[in-house]
Amino acid sequence: MATTACPAKSRKPRYLWVCRTHLRQPDNLPIAQIKNAAGNYVSPTTDSVTAALASATIPDDFRFSMTNAAGAASYPISGVTWLLVYQKQENAERAIK
Repeated sequence: MATTACPAKSRKPRYLWVCRTHLRQPDNLPIAQIKNAAGNYVSPTTDSVTAALASATIPDDFRFSMTNAAGAASYPISGVTWLLVYQKQENAERAIK
């Protein structure tokens, strides 16, 4: 599993999202390359998912799609998961959970 921190572009307050790709190739099982919007066959790697996210425009309501994103290196089956994390958690017991 690979994790990449991706800072948001010029938003205030600043947001940070974490890109996680679960890449595992047990017993030399081949991984299929998938044809993206640019017509290139791309493997599911941290770089290809990050390329798909880099081409995204994230609106103020955070609703967008990375599926079949533009870009020669973009992996076409990519997505994000948002987490709301408080800078200051008022309830210390809840913060531990």
